[in-house]
Amino acid sequence: MKILLTGSGRAKKNILLFFKNYKQFKIKNIKNFFSYKNNILLDFSNRSKIKFILKKCILKNIKIIIGTTGYNDNDLSIIKKVSKIIPIFMSSNFSKSFKTFTKVVNFVKKKFYKYDTSIVETHNLNKEDFPSGSSKILSNIVNPVSINSIRYSNVLGKHKIFFYKEGISVVLEHICSRNDIFSLLIKAIKFIKKKKKGFFSIKYD
Repeated sequence: MKILLTGSGRAKKNILLFFKNYKQFKIKNIKNFFSYKNNILLDFSNRSKIKFILKKCILKNIKIIIGTTGYNDNDLSIIKKVSKIIPIFMSSNFSKSFKTFTKVVNFVKKKFYKYDTSIVETHNLNKEDFPSGSSKILSNIVNPVSINSIRYSNVLGKHKIFFYKEGISVVLEHICSRNDIFSLLIKAIKFIKKKKKGFFSIKYD
């Protein structure tokens, strides 16, 4: 089974660099990936292409791992309907350390439950969605008063959470690295390979 890749710019470049350390996976970075049948597609393109991608994947029986962010409720509804036909694994973040970070955030939130919270997320200039998908994951945990999005330079991903009350401030920060940013993709590939259909994602505590 081949691993197909669709995407552009920084995300595609970082994925190809990441998989150089995993020679057992043959990543095909090709434009016409729909000429291949019964494979796995890594979709890191943009939300405007999702309907086209889903239609073609149904026809070619291609399993999909979606890392693209910025989808609205209607997009998500369509994706989940298609998952009744082919398997779809979807997550805004495939970093193992970020998953650990959410556990830390959840623990601290319980200790500082009377504190207000805010999130500041920083990504590279090419990231289109505001706030980031990872910030939405964190907001489901801490229910922040505000989320501030910063876009500059070539930052991979940085998330800060502030707990504050009456002059006291506690700050948690996660900074992603190239070695970790797609670390859970390996598990996702092995997982979805065995599935016939269904919608799956990473569970955050």
